[in-house]
Amino acid sequence: MDDTFIYFVALVAIMSCLFLVVKLTNVMKAHLEILNKYRDLLKEHLELLKRINKEE
Repeated sequence: MDDTFIYFVALVAIMSCLFLVVKLTNVMKAHLEILNKYRDLLKEHLELLKRINKEE
């Protein structure tokens, strides 16, 4: 086989891997933001439960 074709296939494979890494990074950032929002909601919920217990 021609060496140029092998280099082209290798380049395409590397570019594909880089694209997948970037995509995975963006997905992880989105999940982290959602988890942070849930954490904040849980903190607020816990604080409200503590207030209710104090009032009783």
